[in-house]
Amino acid sequence: MKSLVSPQFLQHIHAHPQWAFAQKICDTLTDKGFEAVLAGGCVRDAIMDRVAKDLDIATDATPDQVESLFQAWNPVLVGKAFGVIVLPTAAGPIEIATFRKDGEYLDGRRPSSVEFSSLEEDAIRRDFTVNALFYRPKTLEVLDFVNGQEDIRSGTLRAVGEPQKRFQEDELRILRAIRFSGQLGFRIEPATFAAITEMATEISKRPLERRGEWVSRERVRDEVDKMLMVKNPKLAFDNLNHAGLGELVFENWASAILPVRDHVFQPVTLEARRLALFYRLLQRFSIEQVQEKLSNWKYGRPFIDTAVWFMRYEKELRTSAPDPAKDLVSRETIVQEFREKFEADRRAKESKRDECRHFTAIERDWMTALEHWTDGRAPVALEVLDAIYDPDTRRAGALKRRGLLLGKEDEVRARAHDLEGLELQGPNLGRELRRLTREILLKAARSS
Repeated sequence: MKSLVSPQFLQHIHAHPQWAFAQKICDTLTDKGFEAVLAGGCVRDAIMDRVAKDLDIATDATPDQVESLFQAWNPVLVGKAFGVIVLPTAAGPIEIATFRKDGEYLDGRRPSSVEFSSLEEDAIRRDFTVNALFYRPKTLEVLDFVNGQEDIRSGTLRAVGEPQKRFQEDELRILRAIRFSGQLGFRIEPATFAAITEMATEISKRPLERRGEWVSRERVRDEVDKMLMVKNPKLAFDNLNHAGLGELVFENWASAILPVRDHVFQPVTLEARRLALFYRLLQRFSIEQVQEKLSNWKYGRPFIDTAVWFMRYEKELRTSAPDPAKDLVSRETIVQEFREKFEADRRAKESKRDECRHFTAIERDWMTALEHWTDGRAPVALEVLDAIYDPDTRRAGALKRRGLLLGKEDEVRARAHDLEGLELQGPNLGRELRRLTREILLKAARSS
């Protein structure tokens, strides 16, 4: 099915940083008599009035012909065996893929061979209908062989052809389906969802020594990271849980992670969301076990060290402060003490420079990443969350604002006046403000 694109579609495509390069590539191919179209997610996103991450091109030119035409672009040939040539540009790499149909999938990961084919055959080998769309710049048409546009309009994620076959070809597609449901905000079509659950059940019945081989840990980790940052991550993780994928993805971590709570997705950065997602794991396992698990998932040293510091300081603070009232407001207290200890470590061990840089990058999201420390049981801490994390913590006025929100206006005003009278400056004032804030928070918690 062919349809002319809308002005909004063109606006999104033409405003993309890669468009000038993609247009030149398509013009070069068509001038030589080849078909050239934009393919996949960029077409889907333009239809949905979204900005695409990359512009991918598909063509009937063979990889050898593409390589010859764009030799001056210094093409990257790593994927040439599968029909993919990558052209480096100032706006990022652009993939040019030859129309193909895949041979038999023998390992549940990749085809054993590819055969160059037609545009329609290229469409029906793809994973989901919404990703099997093409845009032909020469005629300003969207080419749709699988009713992908109708699924976009209805908000439906549907596998192309037989869902079971699509997922048997590449088992990672069951996780991609979950991720796309959150990324696009689409419901997963019933037959597609049933095939996901059937595949999860089939994989879980494999012998233990083979069960962990279904998809490499790196690919699973990457999909989890992407799920954490999609538009609706709660929907994605709920679908993952309902489809029975928890143990396949998280292994023996599943019961500690799922179901995922809303506050895991409140931080802005990926690193902080990871910490919030894995927090309950850090309570259940030893430091050595957590290091081993995160290393197996190929997380970098900075993130692993940050997670270990969470464990070390959180356990230390909990064992040294058994007061239940303090536990209620531990988020504010532990964050402040943790940061002080961290800074002491940083000053004492210059070798931790990289880890400190990582810590600084997630510092803005610290409070929300630590929501698990109170499990929502600290109304006082929740009530003053924004005020506690006030960039102006070096002034007594910041303490006044905290106190007003706590309903302790008179007490805090008097104490702030005392601080002003002492004329404390710099770190001394900051430490005194934190001490008084913790004291007032604890008092409020005991009386609540």
